[in-house]
Amino acid sequence: MSRIAVAATAPFGADVLERLAGRHDVAALLTRPDRPRGRGQKMSPPPAKEVAERLGIPILQPERLGLEVELPADTIVVAAYGLSPHVLTSAPQAVP
Repeated sequence: MSRIAVAATAPFGADVLERLAGRHDVAALLTRPDRPRGRGQKMSPPPAKEVAERLGIPILQPERLGLEVELPADTIVVAAYGLSPHVLTSAPQAVP
């Protein structure tokens, strides 16, 4: 079975992550860093991170998304990441 990584942040992405994890081997979640939210500006994790923690999926939260981010997967699913992760689509691909 091939392993997949998921790039998600928002509630929709969290739902996609949870559904994929039920059917596939999810190697990692790539999500945005925790941010202050609400009137009290309390640090809060993105919804996708909460799902990944509950499911025991490794989490990557780089401040900046660059080529140094290595995802241990054959396929990357992007769902409500927040910004277009152009680095994921512009990275060189290994062709077997």
